[in-house]
Amino acid sequence: MKAYNIQRKGGKGMLLIYDSNQIDDDNIYNIDDIIGKKVTIPSMIIPKDFGNIIKKYIEENKNETIIISMKFPSALNNGKIKLELFYNTDDYKIYNFFKEFEYYKNKLSNVLIFTPRLKYYVIKGEKTSNELNSNSKIPCIKQKPFCVNSINKLKLDNPREILLENLRQSCIFEVYDLNKFWSYMINFSNKCSNYEKLNFNEECSKKIINELNLNYKEIVKCMENLINSEGKIEDDYNEYNKRKIISIPQLTINNIYYREMWSAKQIFNRICNGFLNNKKICSSLSPEDVKYHFNFGINMIILITFGIALLLFCTILCFRRMVNRAFEDSLDDKIKEQALVSIRQYENFRIRNSSHKLELINE
Repeated sequence: MKAYNIQRKGGKGMLLIYDSNQIDDDNIYNIDDIIGKKVTIPSMIIPKDFGNIIKKYIEENKNETIIISMKFPSALNNGKIKLELFYNTDDYKIYNFFKEFEYYKNKLSNVLIFTPRLKYYVIKGEKTSNELNSNSKIPCIKQKPFCVNSINKLKLDNPREILLENLRQSCIFEVYDLNKFWSYMINFSNKCSNYEKLNFNEECSKKIINELNLNYKEIVKCMENLINSEGKIEDDYNEYNKRKIISIPQLTINNIYYREMWSAKQIFNRICNGFLNNKKICSSLSPEDVKYHFNFGINMIILITFGIALLLFCTILCFRRMVNRAFEDSLDDKIKEQALVSIRQYENFRIRNSSHKLELINE
């Protein structure tokens, strides 16, 4: 495979020319290998014959500009949006996604097909336990066994809690509708996986399940079925391998990787610009339709920046007043001192003048 740099509006890109005309979709992937995760150059793989046509045109028309336009007709998926979220339950970033994207999820409700994909590792030789017991610290289930990574972003002491929450969230998604699942994720974020008051455990999860009027026994039964028979655990594991998902969280839109900023509005704009031709959903929102959407991270940064700027302005203003006051006091002192000197000089001159007159009179 050969790579060629191409110019694009606003920057550069890369065109990858495959060695044959038939690209094997099951084995050839244009993905990030983590090593280059900070490289944001867009790239595209094209068959050999197409690449030769472009190369030949460039060689024969060196002074001409070539514009390459990319369209993804298959990505439209018959007007449906297939959104898959690859994640692990110990990652706080995905909980922010659920909170921020809820409004856009509701806008897309009639066309959205959402699937959560939980992360599992197959680790040979690891101890395994199929009991739904959070007191155990064994991070694996089943005979294979399927495990979770013990190094987690929330820095939990017991990896078994992560494993059980993976199962729990999978079952809530399978047993109930998307709105119930979404509500659980937002409540779990606020009450169980909050950094300020971390309470990531079965008790906290059970409390939320009861508050949402979900059937806890039914969810436990589903978790047992996932452990005792093949199902979503195997499906999720196979999807990670098939899609070559290396780093998580990862979002795919109609099987195409989303590589841009994790902002709810940005994701929605990408869906409307590249995957959905629906003016009713994607048109500009009317004032009555707009909800105030609080992006905690961005708005907090703005508030902190504004606060620092205001504090700096007040400090400069106070300092300026202090300097002016000090200058005025210093100037007043100098004026008073000069006035006293002038008065003394005048008094001395007057006394000398009086003495001189007396001497003239005496003579």
